[in-house]
Amino acid sequence: MDEEMDPEESWSRSVRAGMLMQEAGFPKEELDDAVDVLQGMSPDGTPTIQQRVSLVRRRKVGLWEASIRATRNAQEAWERFQNPPRAGLELGLAEYTAMFGKLMLREADEHTTALPGDKALNFPTPQEANLTEFEKARIRPPSTSQLYERMLKNGIRPSGSCLAILLANTESMEMARRYLRDSDGTGALYRLLSQEMDVEALKKVPLSLVSAYIQVMTRQGGKRGRKYLVRAIELAEQRLGPVQSPWSDFIWGTILKDLSQHHRGLKILPYQQLKLSLHVVQKLDGPCGISLPAFVQFSKTTRKIIKRELEQLCREMESSPSTVKNNALWALYDKKSIHKDAMHWDTFGGRPGALDLFRLFRSSALRMKGLFDKLVSLEGESRRLLGATRVAPLDEMMWRRDPARAEHAYEYMISLAYLGEFQQMAKLLEWLIQKWGQPEVVQALSELDELPPYADFVRTLCAFRLVAEPMLGQGVVASLREAIDAAGLEWTWPDEEAVEAYVETQEDDSIQALARVLERVRLSWTNTRDEAETEAELDTEPAGNRWRSHV
Repeated sequence: MDEEMDPEESWSRSVRAGMLMQEAGFPKEELDDAVDVLQGMSPDGTPTIQQRVSLVRRRKVGLWEASIRATRNAQEAWERFQNPPRAGLELGLAEYTAMFGKLMLREADEHTTALPGDKALNFPTPQEANLTEFEKARIRPPSTSQLYERMLKNGIRPSGSCLAILLANTESMEMARRYLRDSDGTGALYRLLSQEMDVEALKKVPLSLVSAYIQVMTRQGGKRGRKYLVRAIELAEQRLGPVQSPWSDFIWGTILKDLSQHHRGLKILPYQQLKLSLHVVQKLDGPCGISLPAFVQFSKTTRKIIKRELEQLCREMESSPSTVKNNALWALYDKKSIHKDAMHWDTFGGRPGALDLFRLFRSSALRMKGLFDKLVSLEGESRRLLGATRVAPLDEMMWRRDPARAEHAYEYMISLAYLGEFQQMAKLLEWLIQKWGQPEVVQALSELDELPPYADFVRTLCAFRLVAEPMLGQGVVASLREAIDAAGLEWTWPDEEAVEAYVETQEDDSIQALARVLERVRLSWTNTRDEAETEAELDTEPAGNRWRSHV
């Protein structure tokens, strides 16, 4: 099919615009050739790998830089790097920046359906079978450090986007410091980011560099992990301030993701970890509300923190079942717990930090529910602003900025499960039925041969059945199933086999551990009820018939 097509049929809109410009009598400049290369056509008419890039105003892209970018992988980029498109061109910072970018891209998964140019990945190309090992080594691109040394020898210092790329992708603080020192030769930028600084002076540092430096700090583990985390938070607060900017979500999101690692790696206690995550979420929740990706990351971070506490609770259930009711996580799941009011005098059986941990679990749940309500409200406001504008039903559902898509709803649902918010899980499912059960949406789904991933709620329903259903009772479940049928949704309520299959596909055993803990909680309710009934029977018996201890 491709052989029968004319090359013109594959031109992008940018290339077509350039051709029309030439036909109208306007000559091409170097920038026009560079844009054509980035959009799929080289100056001689041969195809290139079209790139999804947005050119910033006043940003002039050179032809050599464009040819390096418009390749499938680092090896092809290295070949373009060594061969300028025109004689007489000299390597500059832009060409090195493009090459560093290619070297640091992830390799595409072998089973991916994406094509070169669809995503920022390195795609493999067929290797020549008759190449010797020497020839393969000759065409292999250099490492980042080798290319960096070559750049310095050519008298080019890292700055701008080149410095940001190097910083964001290094694992070592030593290399990060070296990049900063080399950037201006004086070390002023390094001192600005590494020591106590003047806030006004810090505002002159580009946010891209601050973001990259924070990424390096959040990757540092070991004994200094806590120090770098605190420093990253301080740096973000000082540089971003109270005003929301396009960089705010990314910078605070990076810190929030780092907070999801094991508390031992950060050298802090779990309640401190939760407290910091709530602090970061407060920064993300600006006047315009929190973004959906940030909300999902907060859900993941909270869930990961609870997972590790759940492991400790399971061990305690086996080793010391008599004291398990004083565990903060048990009190979160047990609606009849003596600790549910979390009074200030409650010591949780003499456990240090348990009260703080329990209160922060509750605060995280309240914060998460509040953010969900805010996202739904903002989405509703956006819909009202659209007015009578017609949008395809499935397009409308796919581009919602609240957790209506299947992947986002699942993350929220499973996080509510770990937080013990079983009633809220039922409310979430009811809300999903309401949104996806709109007649026009149901009609659009029925016309599809296969459900798109964003409309497939099997995992969400399995998680609800496994965790929430036993805690809520059959009345709530029956009403939800009736709502699904009434809406005409083709959702199949998972049977036991489907739930078991869902459990087996999980990355770890934490969901099984949660189910075991909740089963033990329900068993404690049954035992308490049986004891109460026994005491009531004893109270009704004649005094002479009661057994009395003589100890």
